[in-house]
Amino acid sequence: MDVVEIWDLEDSIARLGEDYLRRVFTVRELDACDDGRDTRRLAACFAAKEATLKTLGIDDDDAVDLRSVEVVLAGIESELQLRGQSARLAERAGISRLSASVGATARYASAVVLAET
Repeated sequence: MDVVEIWDLEDSIARLGEDYLRRVFTVRELDACDDGRDTRRLAACFAAKEATLKTLGIDDDDAVDLRSVEVVLAGIESELQLRGQSARLAERAGISRLSASVGATARYASAVVLAET
């Protein structure tokens, strides 16, 4: 599980702009979030990425490219697609499928990730 303060994400976008968005989110995630303008949905994606890294046993965001975890937003239960190092770690752990439940209020976004083996 992970919880994100939406203002924190907005602050990162304000300070780092497009570079931040392209470093953290995939093109498909940005498209699903109104080209990066829907910060509530972006924060929910970020929370799902963080919760996924925790599920994989990664405690350092810099250790993995955050774009290697892609959140496919689909209502209450969202699919997670892994690439690169994230996919290898999931395979090594015997994880066959990951899904996430995401949500957001005006102030917080959260995600819970379920790993199936």
